[in-house]
Amino acid sequence: MRKLTVLMVLVVFLVGCQTVNNIFAPKKAVETTEEVEETIPAYETIIMKGGIFDKNEVTIKKGGTVTWKNEDEDPYFFNIYTTVENERSKEINKIPSGKILAGQQFTHTFDIVGEHNIIPLWHGRLRGKVIVVE
Repeated sequence: MRKLTVLMVLVVFLVGCQTVNNIFAPKKAVETTEEVEETIPAYETIIMKGGIFDKNEVTIKKGGTVTWKNEDEDPYFFNIYTTVENERSKEINKIPSGKILAGQQFTHTFDIVGEHNIIPLWHGRLRGKVIVVE
């Protein structure tokens, strides 16, 4: 009986030590805004196949590029719509991709911060968004 009591005290002691170690152990650092911003890429590649994009939404840095690659047999057409607002007006810019044949690609550099909607000319499910940040 005495051995069992000693064993139980020892187990309680070891569990308590582990708990104390967890309380005083250094915590994992929380990512700062700067660290998160460093993970935002300057470029992205989107594959078009089967009438869809492999990524519907990407985020890049201002001045970055997105390349759409056609890995399908059919051609693709889409427009990039960007809304630009100032004090006096609201303007929507349209940038057409042109005809992207099988094996071809289209690359665009994004210099305007904000959301850029990608709308297809005939592939109804082919929708996307490029988010540009500073």
